[in-house]
Parts: sequence; structure tokens; C-alpha cells
Amino acid sequence: MKETIDKINQAIDRCEHQELAYQVGKIAREKGMSHLADKTGLSRETLYRTLSRKGNPCLKTVLVVMNELGLNLSCDQSS
Repeated sequence: MKETIDKINQAIDRCEHQELAYQVGKIAREKGMSHLADKTGLSRETLYRTLSRKGNPCLKTVLVVMNELGLNLSCDQSS
């Protein structure tokens, strides 16, 4: 999972929203989409669609999913 988290951080740094969605989706699939759907109130179909390389989830969806997966998004000032 460390490698996937590194890829999530790279996607954030590079403003690659589709890669971010895909990498979060990888962790979601490992943990189980049905469980995640129950916890977030989002359908499995929505999760699979939005957390793909072609997905374009809204920020709220990303934050809800990341929170449920035990991940957080933070902010730093660029140098």
C-alpha cells in the first residue's frame, strides 16, 4: 500500500486528478467496494466508475472515500 500512497501523493503534486482517482480506487478495491459503498452511501457502480483512470470524481467524493479508507489529504505551501 505504501507504493500506492506514494503514487497518490505524486498525482496530487502533478495535479493529475484521474491518476489520483485511480490510485485511491486501487486501495478501495483492495479493501472491498461493497464495504466502502455501505460506509459512504455511494453505489458500487459509482465507486467503480469514478475511481477509475477515466473517472472524474468531485472533491467531496474523493474526500469521503479517502476518509473511509483511513487516508487524509493535507495541504503544504509550495517552495
